[in-house]
Amino acid sequence: LGASRLKWQLPRPGVGIGGPQGCVTPQAAPSMSSPVFGRRLVKARSSPAIAVAPMSPCGDDEDEQGKEALLHDHATISRLSTASSTHRRGGAGTNTPPRSAGGWLPQLLPQRSQGPEAVEHLQSRCGGGGAGAFAAAGSANAAGQWGHHRLSALMLEIGHMRHEDVEEVVEHIDKIADAKEAVKLRRVFRTRAAEILTSIPVRQLDRARHTVLLVQRLDDEPRLVSGTMHTSSASSTSPLGLGAGASSFANDCPYRSFESRLVHLAHHGAHELDVLAKCLTVSCDLLPQGLIRPKAHDILLACVLRWIDREPLRLFSRHAILLYELAVEEPALTGAIERRLCRRAGRPFAQLGQLAGFAQLVLDLQARGLEVLDGPSSPVLDIPSAKKFPPLQVALLCALRVILKDWTVERLANELKGPILEVCLIRQNIQESIRPTISLKVTEHLNIMRDTVMRRAEPSSVQKEIINWCHFVCQVSGAGLVVIPEPLREHLLAGPDELGSLVFCAASCTPGAKELPPEYLGCTKALLDRVQALWEAVASVMVALGDEAEVRFASVMLDEARQQGRQRLAGGGAAAAAAA
Repeated sequence: LGASRLKWQLPRPGVGIGGPQGCVTPQAAPSMSSPVFGRRLVKARSSPAIAVAPMSPCGDDEDEQGKEALLHDHATISRLSTASSTHRRGGAGTNTPPRSAGGWLPQLLPQRSQGPEAVEHLQSRCGGGGAGAFAAAGSANAAGQWGHHRLSALMLEIGHMRHEDVEEVVEHIDKIADAKEAVKLRRVFRTRAAEILTSIPVRQLDRARHTVLLVQRLDDEPRLVSGTMHTSSASSTSPLGLGAGASSFANDCPYRSFESRLVHLAHHGAHELDVLAKCLTVSCDLLPQGLIRPKAHDILLACVLRWIDREPLRLFSRHAILLYELAVEEPALTGAIERRLCRRAGRPFAQLGQLAGFAQLVLDLQARGLEVLDGPSSPVLDIPSAKKFPPLQVALLCALRVILKDWTVERLANELKGPILEVCLIRQNIQESIRPTISLKVTEHLNIMRDTVMRRAEPSSVQKEIINWCHFVCQVSGAGLVVIPEPLREHLLAGPDELGSLVFCAASCTPGAKELPPEYLGCTKALLDRVQALWEAVASVMVALGDEAEVRFASVMLDEARQQGRQRLAGGGAAAAAAA
């Protein structure tokens, strides 16, 4: 804006600034090189709402004072247009007031009566010529221009609104008394709110939900128009235009934008339950009020169901509390979790610790409030027991029967404890249905050990098998899962004279016993290493399954086994001393 622009801003020779009254002659006018006069004229000309008042012919000092007074009064009205142009340029000009903590709105929201008062004040400061000029323009026109600039500045400020300023902007919109201005501002606010809701991150979903509720409050707020109470067009139907009347996309813009953002976040966070849970919780809060369409809510629910169906089960224990909270909001999730657990229980547990981990997961979900063992699905028939139980209980019973059939006694002794036994005891249906299978396993394997002894299998392996069987029996009998009929129990706990009893099998691989087969005499040294552990295991079984007399007999045998162990250690020490 060099000297060429200043040249056009200065008055032409013989023509006054304000017309024939009081012209400024070229001799009285300041020179083109005067930067002060040129800059002030440019500022006065830049405001479209300002009518330049005529000036009386005077000297440089009086002319300068008159321009200072006039331009000071012009700043009251020209501030709005200057601020608007500065915002459009994207910079911070010298005429832009500093942005306070409350934003522009406290400065741009005077009462409606301030427009005419500012015009009257400007007329009184401009003198007779200024009053004539404003009378020609009309005070009503000046007041209208004041309201137009104020509304434009408010709309511009709403267009630059940040997410944290939404509540404050809504409060200021509520203070607008003019119904037409309020409708325009609400329309701009809805558009800006839709832009904000389109790009919110996951951490701001709670604030976004509050923003949607504020938009709904503005839509449902009644307005006084022409002396009659009317409501907004969005309140005549549901917020998403699902009622009787047709609704435009503009009215649905904030709600559609928010639900689109929720679906987008759920799609990109498909493997993160925290993100899915946040989106689904917000949707559950807004769905009863009609702010989220059922179709969008179903999409979010489908994302959570897909996570339950596809993610590893080890993540379920980590998110057990979160799954319970989601199941409270959506009961359908409990059925999905139950079906996933039933599907896993139907597959074999090949690796060590898999069944124990699965049982612990069921216990964790039960402890967090997810009653998956008594799930919402209809009861199914358990064929071995001929009874109907909930699906997960039947699946657990089938899994336990499979491992009792396929697993070795050593693995059963190592794994059938802790969480697995707790799951068996957590429901009476499971306990009563699995007890016959475990009792049958105990008696059948005793016959297998007898056959092993009779065919003279490797004696060390026979000892290990008897010890593992005793540990397994003690564990399941302690949980109340073994019930052996009386004839079989007497046979199991009989003395070494009865073929096939537990004591007979143990004595058949004990050095020094008369039941020791001749084929085992060459393995005496290897058998001595486990003699004490063998008879301690046998005594523990007699205590677990026997009566008082059998318990006393078991105690005598245990004392003899300990004495033999001490003698063996003493003999080994004497032999070592003799060798030294």
